[in-house]
Amino acid sequence: MGRCGVNPIKYAILGCALAFFASGCLYDPGQDPVMIAISRIQIGDERSKAIQALSNAWYHAECTLTNGSIDDLFFYGPQNSNVKVVIVRSKIVQGKLAVYFVGSEESYMLHLQKECIPAEILNKVDPQQ
Repeated sequence: MGRCGVNPIKYAILGCALAFFASGCLYDPGQDPVMIAISRIQIGDERSKAIQALSNAWYHAECTLTNGSIDDLFFYGPQNSNVKVVIVRSKIVQGKLAVYFVGSEESYMLHLQKECIPAEILNKVDPQQ
């Protein structure tokens, strides 16, 4: 304990947390965006919550599937084939879109989602183009 009964470690940790959130939680190349997404999103969360949790991506693509499910792709890092793509899959559960998967998509597979990703983005990030 410091002077006046104040725990300086507690306030140092609090200060770091506040600085992190005040920075807008920008992408840090030293951190894996997929692991960050997994820590922020729980299976069963509403899709809207997941979109908000990953709003710091430089691009977000929404892919609506024929069965009503939605794949959301969030792009982080460099705007080339080294891009990090987080995929969040949601399906209708009790009338709401609920997350059932959080993971990653490799850039060489993005051409399979070409109906959802504008050509100018796809040409930058998918080596198959």
